[in-house]
Amino acid sequence: MATSDISSYVGDTTVLEVKIYKNSELLDLTEYLVLFTVKQPFVGSINSPSGSDGAAVIKKNSDTDGGISKISTGLVRVTINATDTNSLLAGQYLYDVQISKQGTPTTVFTVISGNITFSNQITSRISAE
Repeated sequence: MATSDISSYVGDTTVLEVKIYKNSELLDLTEYLVLFTVKQPFVGSINSPSGSDGAAVIKKNSDTDGGISKISTGLVRVTINATDTNSLLAGQYLYDVQISKQGTPTTVFTVISGNITFSNQITSRISAE
C-alpha cells in the first residue's frame, strides 16, 4: 500500500488519478469496485479514523455516477466536486482508496491512503464582479 498526502481547497473541484498495480502490472479493474473515502481523524487518537463509513465526510465509488471513473487498465480518476467540500471546515482529514472484488465483499485491498488537507479559499466569488 502506498501513502500520499493531498492538498486542496474547500469549495474547489479536485481530480485525483490513481494507478492500481498487482505484481508490478497495472490491474484489470473490470471486476472490481473502487472506493474513495474521506473521514475526520478520531479525537484523542492520532491518525485513527472515526467509526464506520457512515461517518465519512466524502464517499465515492466506481458505480455509475459514483464519482470514480475507470479510465484504462489500472487507472482510475476520482473527482471531488466543489459541492463535496463546501460544508467542510478547513483542516486535515484522512483518506483511502480501496478496491473490492465484485461479488466478494470480503476481498478488499487498500491501494493508497494518507492525509488530505483542505484550506480556506482566498477568492469566493464565481463571476467577475
